Amino acid sequence: MADSTIEWDSVNGAAFVEWQRDLVDVHGNPFSSQTLKQRTAMYGKFLKFLYGRDVPVSVLSIGADEIQSFLLTLAGKRETREGNTTRKTPAERSTAQRYVRLINDVLEHLVNLGLRKSNPAAELLSEFSKRTGDRAERKLPECLDSNQDARLRERVLSMSTNTWTACRNRAMLALFAGAGLTLFEGINVELEKVDLQNARLTTPGTPGGSRRAHVVPFANWCIEPLATWIKCLEQRGGEWLYLFPSSVIGRSDPVPADKPLAENSVYSLISDALEAVGFRGQEKGATVLRNTYALRNLVAGKNQNELRSWMGLDSDYQLFRIARLRGLWSVGDRHPV
Repeated sequence: MADSTIEWDSVNGAAFVEWQRDLVDVHGNPFSSQTLKQRTAMYGKFLKFLYGRDVPVSVLSIGADEIQSFLLTLAGKRETREGNTTRKTPAERSTAQRYVRLINDVLEHLVNLGLRKSNPAAELLSEFSKRTGDRAERKLPECLDSNQDARLRERVLSMSTNTWTACRNRAMLALFAGAGLTLFEGINVELEKVDLQNARLTTPGTPGGSRRAHVVPFANWCIEPLATWIKCLEQRGGEWLYLFPSSVIGRSDPVPADKPLAENSVYSLISDALEAVGFRGQEKGATVLRNTYALRNLVAGKNQNELRSWMGLDSDYQLFRIARLRGLWSVGDRHPV
């Protein structure tokens, strides 16, 4: 039996944990630690069911019947009372669907590894989508309208540069807005990968290779904030790996052994800027700026193949969805990309 078979044919979820470290979400961002923890717990619950049966089975041999049986064991948060007995209500359909998505991901991966011939969860997932609809599919990406985008640019360019962190944050907002980076890319981009002369940079790839490094041009208006920030870094001296190094808690100056900024800090920075320009969407992070970058370029008539390459996308699907938002912009709103 091959090593990979042994790893997956076990009540131990170590193979799952190792595999999902390199996974990314629909926006190309690595899963957060909370998401990884939740997915691991869900998979552990599924394994416990499979190996707790009278006749244990593994993910290498299960069929649709076993998956359906597992779904029937899921309980909801609410309780009902029947006489003197209190019992949990069945899980919401959305909960069952999340489990089916997870199981589908695992079985599809095992098919790709050659450890299974088919994925019985695929049909179940399709049935869920037909009956309830996938809200994530129906919901269009959120973007700034042309006026909000213009106000954001004006806000960024007018931000103060009188402290180290203010100068850094100004350049960071400019780059997220003007280059359409994912949160992971913006946090981990390296200083030496920025080419100011040609207004482009090379993004970092994920350790497992799920997202490859690629070249991204950024808007010309980003050059000044970036140049000002890089000059600030050079004046500080020291060796800087990251373009946007973090600060020691309670200080406005960085340490020479710089580290990437925390995701929540960057999210808050972007969220505050979006609210300041009047954006009221549900999403408040880098994804909104990334989608707006794509829409801005689509309206400006940029080649879709080039844009897909700049954004590191494997298909045109996300661009097709963003293109449906063209009504937020008019042809006269063509700003420099």
